[in-house]
This record gives sequence, structure tokens and C-alpha cells, in this order.
Amino acid sequence: MSEQPTREQQAHLALVGKPTAPKIDTLERPSYAVYEGPTMVEGKQYRAGTWYHGIKHTNSDEAGQPFDLWLCAPLYVKAETINSDDGSVGRLLRFKHRGHAIEYVMPMEALAGKGEEVLKALLRQGLEVDYHQRRYVPAYIASYHGLTRILATTTKPGWHERSGAFVLPSRVLGGEDVRYQDSGKGALLFSERGTLEGWKSELAYYCQGNPVLILSVCCALAGPLLSKVGVNGGGVHLVGDSSSGKSLAQALAATVWGDPSRFAASWDMSRGGIEIEASSRNDTVLILDEIKRADPKRVTRNGLRHR
Repeated sequence: MSEQPTREQQAHLALVGKPTAPKIDTLERPSYAVYEGPTMVEGKQYRAGTWYHGIKHTNSDEAGQPFDLWLCAPLYVKAETINSDDGSVGRLLRFKHRGHAIEYVMPMEALAGKGEEVLKALLRQGLEVDYHQRRYVPAYIASYHGLTRILATTTKPGWHERSGAFVLPSRVLGGEDVRYQDSGKGALLFSERGTLEGWKSELAYYCQGNPVLILSVCCALAGPLLSKVGVNGGGVHLVGDSSSGKSLAQALAATVWGDPSRFAASWDMSRGGIEIEASSRNDTVLILDEIKRADPKRVTRNGLRHR
């Protein structure tokens, strides 16, 4: 059993064990400020968060009455973003939710009006906001001008031509100056669960001796390689009786990129819908089930024989 520290030791721990809060002697008002932890400002301690330090003037003869508003948890505007697809400008925002760092690429057009679109996106991802002061959050983001760091963004997953990185909604492979900009669909498609070793032992193991399952996994893995070897995309049409394993092969291929129930799509959609689904899986694999639900004329025009 460990010994309890003496009173003198406790006093010593109290002095050296707690870091001194950062101090700011003078503060310009009105202004916004972000404090990562407790901070002493002009002799007053403020808790961690994004603050608005204002000043209220009752008449022109008085200096004004200062006031302070806690807006939200620490929210940082880290860089300006430029979308490689259409040239639109945005901001890279960063905050934490339950200890996890969250990044969100906000299009500047989202600040139009009252900025409710921005608030919805931030609240959805876990930013803690004071409901009564929420109107100040878009104004705080808009106050950042002349940002020196500029990042490229794209709304499509896959290879990013300018940076050479492979972009996924949750991570970027091979590049630091590019980010995925959520268009509302792709972030839900790609997901991670378990480990590679677990996938090998519990799923890939059953591909042994089964050429159809091997083919399906190879199709899922081939997507990122096609542009690198100068090969255009193609397609594989699985045909067979009911319960012959077609849907199983598709589900196994989908596990390479995410949850099969979300990643796989259906032929039962419009031509424009298929284009959207294909774009959201760029440089990966597009899995379409139940071709019998599609319009035969449209399928034939797209180059696939309806069977």
C-alpha cells in the first residue's frame, strides 16, 4: 500500500503540479479570442473556449462598458481552402469532440444569410455551442481575413491530380496540403471497422478456391491502380441463378471500402443518380445490385448488355 504524501509534500505538489494559467495583460475590444485552457485576461480568469470580448456604449461621452461572451468550445480557423473542382473558396475549421480532433472544410457561401448552415454542420460533428450566443459563431469565422496557409480541397474521393495524394473522406494518403470537402454523400460511404488481419481471417479466407469471390475482391482493389497504369474503367457483370452467390460476392467487394449495406448501390435509380453514385466512389469501385430493376434501354445505351 502506497504511503500518503505529507502536508508539506501536498503543498509542494500544489505549487509545481499545476501549470500556471497563461496571462494576457491588455485586451483589445471588440475582438474574438480562443483559449485552449483557463487563461488570465486583464486579471480575470476565462475558461477554455471561443470568446467574444465586446464593449457596450450607452452614449458617446462614456468609455463604454466591457462584456464577455462564451460562444463555443475552442474553434480554430486554420487555413483558406480552394476547391480544385470548381475554384470555390472556403475555410478549414478545427476543434475537438471528446478528445478527438475534428476538421471541417466550410465553403464560404455557407456564411450567407444568418450562417445557420455552418452551425448545423458544426453541431452535427460535436462542437459544443452556447445556444443563446450561437449567432456569433459564423461572425467569428468570417472575421478571419488574409490567411497565409492555403489548402486544396476536392469533393470527389480518389487521386487528386495537383497534389498526387489519394483522398478519402476520413483521411488523405500521401499529401498534407489537400483535404476532402464533404458534399453530403461520400463521408457516409467510406468507413473503417476492425483490422486488416481480422478481414483476412474472417472474410478473405473464404476466397480460397472460389474464383468469383477472388474476382470481386480484385475488382474492389483495382480501382486505385487504373489511372496509374493508363487503363480506363470497365465492368464485370455477374450472372447466375438466385442464391448462387452474386450478392455475397458484391458484399465482400464492398468490405474493402466500407459497410456493404451503405457502399453497395442499386440499379433502381435515374441516370443522374447513377452518375452521382459513381462520382462519390471515384477511383474505387461502383457496385450495383439487381440489374433487372434498371431500364433495359438505358443499360444498353451505357454499354452493358441487359441479361
